[in-house]
Amino acid sequence: MFKPICSLIALTLVTSSLEAQDIRIAVPIMGDHFEEDKKGRSDLILEAIFKACSLSYSTTQFSWPQHWQEYENSDDYDAAAIVWDNAGLAGFTTQPYIHSQNGVISLTSKDMDIATFDDLKNKRVMAFTGASNMFPRLAMNYAHFKKYLEITTSNMAYKSLVMNDADVYVTDPLIFIKEYSKQINRSKGTYGSETWPEMRFHNILPVYGDVMIFKKKAMRDKFNECYTLARETKVLEHAHDLMNKPLELFR
Repeated sequence: MFKPICSLIALTLVTSSLEAQDIRIAVPIMGDHFEEDKKGRSDLILEAIFKACSLSYSTTQFSWPQHWQEYENSDDYDAAAIVWDNAGLAGFTTQPYIHSQNGVISLTSKDMDIATFDDLKNKRVMAFTGASNMFPRLAMNYAHFKKYLEITTSNMAYKSLVMNDADVYVTDPLIFIKEYSKQINRSKGTYGSETWPEMRFHNILPVYGDVMIFKKKAMRDKFNECYTLARETKVLEHAHDLMNKPLELFR
């Protein structure tokens, strides 16, 4: 009887300690995931998760992959968001808190039939920075591409597609279409016009689950608990609805 009571007291103390502090998270500057207005995809999901447990948290943005370095080298951060397996960071990783469906974007007018990596043979391929690390199969297919280039922004991508400097762009479609829509609205343009042509998304990459990493196991365990609670209480549904809305442009 004594041991279970001690365990319960210890758990209560850990939970109370977490509720009393602000969990500090290093995050990347990453379009549609973490935005300045805190309305990015990961912003909304993390808000829903921490809200489910009434925990306080704050995020600080850094250039990719400086958020990993800040987490590893600074005492100012308890966690880092969007961590890849090959980052080599020490700590305790969470279960995936958000999933992304990556693939390739092409101009609808080119009527490309792309169902597998084999269909990219002899194509001019662009990808987001770090894509070949995230998806090793890209690196394995370099020799089959007519050209391969990793770029830093979706802005560069759509211009290259429209100017016919590239055939496809490897990306998360939500990141791409949100930036594309933003540019169309700024110019008061029309989607589907000659200046802003229709785009097609080809789903040829696996769904990827993003995780966080915490320095303390207790914090990681609490995060996973909050995530489960947020799912059970359906707090995440609204965040998912908001983040998927840009995809309507592809339909």
